[in-house]
Amino acid sequence: FLTTKQNPDSYRVAIIDSSQSDLSQRVVGNLRKHHDLEVLTFPNQAAVDATDTKDHISAVLTIGPTFVEKVDELNMRDMLGGDAGGLA
Repeated sequence: FLTTKQNPDSYRVAIIDSSQSDLSQRVVGNLRKHHDLEVLTFPNQAAVDATDTKDHISAVLTIGPTFVEKVDELNMRDMLGGDAGGLA
């Protein structure tokens, strides 16, 4: 994590959701449930770069416009295949 605090109480995660699908919104919602994450949403990378809090953002998660299609293409081996899976 790229935070300037040594032991932060929470991590700020910037999320760019280009998919805006039900699935991507569920992912964002689930991340918001973690008490140690402060989730900030942005429309694009330029908006992240322009924010006053960018020096305090620990990570940026970009959910691409083809997120749902990519998830639909996954099979069980991709998720559980370890180093041989599609998520390796």
